Amino acid sequence: MRARLYEYKLMYGNVWECMQENNVLLHVRGLSLGPKGGDLWNHVRAIFNSEWCSIKVLLPNIESWAEAHRPVECVRSMLHHEWRHDRIFIAGDAAHQTPPFLGQGMNTGMRDVINLAWKLPLVLNDECAGNLLDTYQAERKDHAHDLVSWAVDMGHLMEHIAAAEATERRGEKPPPAQQKSKKSGYGQGRELPPIRSGVVLSEQVSDDGATGYLLPQPLIRDTGGKQCRFDELLGPHFALLTMGPAVVNKASAAVLNALRVKAIDVSTLELVQGKFPELLTAGEALLLRPDRIVFGHTDDKTSIDMLCSKLASAIAVK
Repeated sequence: MRARLYEYKLMYGNVWECMQENNVLLHVRGLSLGPKGGDLWNHVRAIFNSEWCSIKVLLPNIESWAEAHRPVECVRSMLHHEWRHDRIFIAGDAAHQTPPFLGQGMNTGMRDVINLAWKLPLVLNDECAGNLLDTYQAERKDHAHDLVSWAVDMGHLMEHIAAAEATERRGEKPPPAQQKSKKSGYGQGRELPPIRSGVVLSEQVSDDGATGYLLPQPLIRDTGGKQCRFDELLGPHFALLTMGPAVVNKASAAVLNALRVKAIDVSTLELVQGKFPELLTAGEALLLRPDRIVFGHTDDKTSIDMLCSKLASAIAVK
């Protein structure tokens, strides 16, 4: 019997889909094919060692089987409307579900927990007012929504690519692609979104700035010759980064001391690998949150003292 090549589209990882044709049983996620042995079984097993949305399966008469057994599509994208109720917070999959196409499901959940991890101690230790915790949902929900939306668009792009390949094999005209989906592929211009509200200077947030974004993680060498990742030097608290010594007034010094802000003059460091934000290398100061998100930076309208004052207000320092 002549075997034919057929592209079987697997849309979601948690679905078990069985195909049986001529005594050949395939478990899509189980990486098993029976009866075991032979070129067919080894071929399919090798392909399934790598997860792709379009998986080539070598089976006899598969077109007729596939016509009667459509692939299962079980893709969910959801956001919970309320992430906090009094002393109860939800995070991760309890707060949002994202399709697998972008690979950001676990990353988004980790960002949720990291966001709470630096805010809870400040409130529990009575250093900041309880309304600091209200910024958790304000920051994380919109950010998660942007990533879930991106994952959905990437799924549409994958579907379009699979449909275009199918029409090409049949000699038909390919379906039109959505412009939004085209930009969703890796390296096509769409980037991770910033934090747009909460404990950030929202007036500085833009699509190509530094405020609201995670600080780059360069490899540096300090004055003592020690080489490390920049995060190791920053420590677990807030940080003030300057190109040269920082000069602040008494009120700012009190805020920096109360929040255990670490002041780092990056002009004393040697960049081994990676880079600092252009604003920093151009002489502006950056104020970092403990989760390495840039709270804000100096400019012609904002001094270091103003940064410190606005941070104290944003996190409700007591």
